[in-house]
Amino acid sequence: MEKIRIDSHTIKTSAPHAWEEFIKYYQEVIKDYACLSAAAAEDIPLELQLGLFMRFFHDNGIELDVGNIDFELLPETIREAFETHERIISHYS
Repeated sequence: MEKIRIDSHTIKTSAPHAWEEFIKYYQEVIKDYACLSAAAAEDIPLELQLGLFMRFFHDNGIELDVGNIDFELLPETIREAFETHERIISHYS
């Protein structure tokens, strides 16, 4: 099975404020999970990131429809969700 990963560099470039918010969220969540405490958000497998992304975007009012797309398309879908969140942040800043 091919390892599918998000392109965190592109997301950090195209949606820096949204990524920063996600990292704060991630750091808060991993406090309760010793197995993740040393792992950077972009270093954990997409399969584990997915739940974090789903909750993060849900809490921010952004739909992340992962049930209706191929697994290979998830990185692009997640990037688009970050860019959407970035636009929302920019609008209210």
